Amino acid sequence: MHTSAPQQHLLLSRLAEHTSYLIFAYEVSTRSFLYANPAFERIWQADGAISLKTPDSLLMRVHADDRTFVHEKFEELLQGKSVEELEFRVQPTEGNERWICLIPTLLSGENGPVISAIGEDITKLKLNAEKLRKFAAKKNSVLEILSHDLANPLATIQSLSALLTDRTKALGNEKVDRLVGLIAETSARSIDLIRNFVATEFLESVEVDLLKERVDLLKCLRQVLEQYQHSEKNIGKTFRLEAQQESVFLHLDEVKFMQVINNLLSNAIKFTDDAGIITLRVEEQPDQVLITVADNGIGIPADMQEGLFERFPKARRRGLKGEPSTGLGMSIIHNIVAWHGGTIRFESQENVGTTFYITLPKE
Repeated sequence: MHTSAPQQHLLLSRLAEHTSYLIFAYEVSTRSFLYANPAFERIWQADGAISLKTPDSLLMRVHADDRTFVHEKFEELLQGKSVEELEFRVQPTEGNERWICLIPTLLSGENGPVISAIGEDITKLKLNAEKLRKFAAKKNSVLEILSHDLANPLATIQSLSALLTDRTKALGNEKVDRLVGLIAETSARSIDLIRNFVATEFLESVEVDLLKERVDLLKCLRQVLEQYQHSEKNIGKTFRLEAQQESVFLHLDEVKFMQVINNLLSNAIKFTDDAGIITLRVEEQPDQVLITVADNGIGIPADMQEGLFERFPKARRRGLKGEPSTGLGMSIIHNIVAWHGGTIRFESQENVGTTFYITLPKE
């Protein structure tokens, strides 16, 4: 069954008028909208023809942190570059901010290029995803913290049992020796079990495909570091976050990159004495963002620094309180950073501390 061109146009117009997807066409030369459906006007809270004739007022409703990003992406589109999806926030005159996902296309019109797009309100999806990512990051932080909180007293028990073994040998009581040995063996096995559990969680989650989204890096880092700061007394370290900006936006797989941060913080804890300081810094540079994780711990001996990011490196060693190492952590960290198009390096001096430097490109 075939329909005429006018009939097709009428059907498409009705569909556009009734769909929940926003649709618009913007003529660049006249800086005006050729068309915007009711869903577009509803989401933007555009008051009819007046707002559509003054597109600059609509641009001002884009969230201040996203405005430059949106402008740059439309400039790329006009230059002939492909822009697959564009996610940003809109701040209506009334109500809470909304998340919008647009798929823009550059067309040729009678008066030059026309930017047309179809999109949808993804606010609920983004809020749900944000909650899941937040809980995932919190889970990883809590696991690392719990592993230290639980392992530390067990390590103390293990040390005390070793001391008891030396003292009870003189008694010549096999039953006492066997019980003390059982305490030492059980505490050692429990420590390994806790650390292996955390390591397995880390390894399994790395196998999931990379999913990069535009996220506020500093917001993510604050959430992770808060978990460690709440446990400073138990861990015996001080945690600091230093940054000049309030927000730094990058395209990241948030869950995976926060695992990088968690792993570096965990290593800093393992090789820093009690009362030590662990500092996380973020510096926004013209073409990249520099993240550093620094501690004032025992450092890495010079003869163990080569090949640190390889699988099972020379620097594989237990922590100051007997924490085990899988020998895979640094290799995985290196891979995750590389997947993001970044680099990672370190500087370390014995009895001074270690600093890891991560650079991530601005896309």
